[in-house]
Amino acid sequence: MRKSRYVGSDLVSRRKRVSFAAVMAVLAVSTLGVTLPPTAAAASSTATPLRVMVWGSQLEIGTYNRILDAWRQAHPDIPVRLEPTTFWEYLSKLQVQVAADSAPDIVLLSGAFIPDLVDEGALTDLNPFIQQYKFPLEDYWDTHDILRVNGKMYALPMFGDVAALYYNRSAFDRAGVGTPNADWKWDDLREAARKLTVRSGDTTKQYGVMWAVSGNGQSSYVNFLLQNGVRVLNDTRTSSLIDTEPAVKAIQYWTDIILRDGSAPRPDVLPATGEAFVAEKGTMIYHLVALPINLFETAKFDWDVAPMPIGPKQRASEANFVGFGMMAGSRQKEKAWKLLSFLVGEQSQSIFAAMRQNLPALRKAIAAPAFADPRKPPRNLLPTLQVTMPYTYDLQFTKGWMEWSNLLGETMVRISQGQVGVENGLRELADKIDTVLRRVNAPKK
Repeated sequence: MRKSRYVGSDLVSRRKRVSFAAVMAVLAVSTLGVTLPPTAAAASSTATPLRVMVWGSQLEIGTYNRILDAWRQAHPDIPVRLEPTTFWEYLSKLQVQVAADSAPDIVLLSGAFIPDLVDEGALTDLNPFIQQYKFPLEDYWDTHDILRVNGKMYALPMFGDVAALYYNRSAFDRAGVGTPNADWKWDDLREAARKLTVRSGDTTKQYGVMWAVSGNGQSSYVNFLLQNGVRVLNDTRTSSLIDTEPAVKAIQYWTDIILRDGSAPRPDVLPATGEAFVAEKGTMIYHLVALPINLFETAKFDWDVAPMPIGPKQRASEANFVGFGMMAGSRQKEKAWKLLSFLVGEQSQSIFAAMRQNLPALRKAIAAPAFADPRKPPRNLLPTLQVTMPYTYDLQFTKGWMEWSNLLGETMVRISQGQVGVENGLRELADKIDTVLRRVNAPKK
């Protein structure tokens, strides 16, 4: 099984193998490099600080520090310590700390982490706090079941991303092709991709459309499934639907754009990345909003964003959200709740939105000029989100999600490169996914 950023179903065995030396090393690293303002430092001499663990780039860590500075100004009597790390190290460090009964009070959580952590009793059910303090979840985007398990909420939404269509407006104008809009359907995408593909002999100099093929498919093939009215798993997430007729038709249509039309690159020919889009190797790219502004700001052409094309059955886009949760071992749960609700509250969301790094979870934050300024690219960001957000679906996180989503991505790579036919590939994939689900859902002995 390949390594992934997401937790697998082997949490129990991994925790049992944690050594004392590893625990002490992680605890030492987690307390380094964080400087507290004077007020917080003074308070920490008389009160135990709340520990907040996050992952992120230096820019993102800076944003969290700005948010915590605002907390310290408002609550100088409740000290807090930020414990940042990289995404790739995050889960293993958290697991070590859980095993040593030294976990932070508040943690940033991917929906992929939550089922296994809940299974181990490591997270606090937030429903009693939400009900007692009347936390306004209705003011936030619908996160579906990303942050909850069996109806229990284990994290409050902080930020997310949703699949959308980015395009090179300059290339559309040169080719005399109408730019993408909210009424576009599959065939509009396919026809535009054909017209915008530029060839020189047997070489394709510019593809009409690009999308990432490997991985969980959030910004590419999963959207074709949704738009044809089918998901990877059934509603109870106990078996696969990937070999059903609607799924086969959706993936066949997607594959034909790559292999029959030649309007999208095979992944072994050109990885569909933001850099390739900026280099004008593709006129459209399926990408996430999180805004890739640090990447696309170097583009030497006019670019914008539009909603995903509408499929035969419906409009749909895959979405994902990340939230802050409370560890079950926290010894300051009332204070931790106060900080937790502040971290995702209106003031924090305003700070977060101004960075234009991710999609704020608070609905009204996307309308803030600092986030969706129509004078700056992408100019159609706000209209695109307003059209897209009511039609989103989650990634169907389960125990074993990392394993079966890797299998999904591996199969789609093979299909998109012509190594296996759509029907045979999806039939084999369905069997593999069902095997994983049966294993991870089997009663514990």
